[in-house]
Amino acid sequence: MEASAEDKHPAGDYRELLTSKASRRPLSKRDARRSFIELTRQASMGRTSAPTSGSGWVSIDALLHEKSTDNDDDDDDHSTIARSHGRLSLAMRAQSNVRIGSLDLYAAFAVFGYYLLTFETLVVFFNTVLATSVYYYVDTHTDAVFNYNLSWTLVTFAIVSPIIMQTQQAYNRRENALLLVAETKALMLNVYVAHRQWIVPAKQACVPTALLTRTRLLIRGIMYDLCELVSLPNVTRGRHRFTSAGVRESQAQQAQQQTLRSRLAVGLEQLHGQVRDLKGHGLSEGEASRLYQYLWMIHSRVLSLINIKMYRTPQATRSFTKVLVHVLPFFYGPYYVNVASGDGATNRTNFAFALAFAILTSLMMIGILNAQEALEDPFSGDGLDVVHMEIVFDRLEEDMAAMYDGAT
Repeated sequence: MEASAEDKHPAGDYRELLTSKASRRPLSKRDARRSFIELTRQASMGRTSAPTSGSGWVSIDALLHEKSTDNDDDDDDHSTIARSHGRLSLAMRAQSNVRIGSLDLYAAFAVFGYYLLTFETLVVFFNTVLATSVYYYVDTHTDAVFNYNLSWTLVTFAIVSPIIMQTQQAYNRRENALLLVAETKALMLNVYVAHRQWIVPAKQACVPTALLTRTRLLIRGIMYDLCELVSLPNVTRGRHRFTSAGVRESQAQQAQQQTLRSRLAVGLEQLHGQVRDLKGHGLSEGEASRLYQYLWMIHSRVLSLINIKMYRTPQATRSFTKVLVHVLPFFYGPYYVNVASGDGATNRTNFAFALAFAILTSLMMIGILNAQEALEDPFSGDGLDVVHMEIVFDRLEEDMAAMYDGAT
């Protein structure tokens, strides 16, 4: 005799979906969300630290009730939203735009200052003031005329274009790292889910709790060792090859890197053993083969993340760009003098404006160069756009905890 819907699933699991309305037409957006919230709340009760009542899942459901109207159709929901937007006064929108705009402007200046507060900025600032002042003094206080309207083609070719190229490469490397981290998380989570869901229910009870606990421990160990490895200080800069202090710093990190790499390799090997043990408790050959493929994909992505950590944009182009930014004021000083003096009659400004323009130009280039260098290491740089690996993997642990059945 076939089991009824109530026998197959816990009572009430699908009561929001098994309605007469659902059989007539698809559920509205509000009803679908309410049903999903109820299903996930019931599945998560007793398994996760996240609240499943009070201010948790249920409060979201209550919020949907408050925002709903008597009509359940999506068209009415959209009409309600449109009417509420229509009632928003112009003054409120203007006030909101002013507030958000002022906060964004403040944040932009804060980021601007953050990337300029470096020793190299101080050196470039000093070089610019010195070169411009000396050339202006020579031009105005001696018989020698030392100003010229130089072309900026060389600057575009030798400085601006390489900085743009390097920044794009660093950004692409960061985006690739984010993709690899997301894929690694998804694969690890699916390996864990396979230990709990891929075995038929009749044999699932025979799987030892220790096997699940060990798999979870191995996944956590692998992800935290990977996090530690890619978060190590950067030892691939020029100073780590051409200075004794940099070489010592790089050598001191080699042993730690090797230890972490070895632990990662052993951990992945142990996960292969976990799959072998699962086969002894009812996992089919086909599903075991798929799990082995998942583990290969995890290993491949781990190695790719390590390569992103260890290799950078070409060191030569970075060094050439940095040197040219520092010496540029000494070669373009006559241009800034020309901005101040012009032809000596009509087309002229003054020394203060020319000096300010020279400083702004140098700060702009060194600021962009600092931002690009901060993005070189997408994991442990001092920039604002690094990948926060610990936060990423903490969320993986939360996901595993949400589907965990209480084993520790």
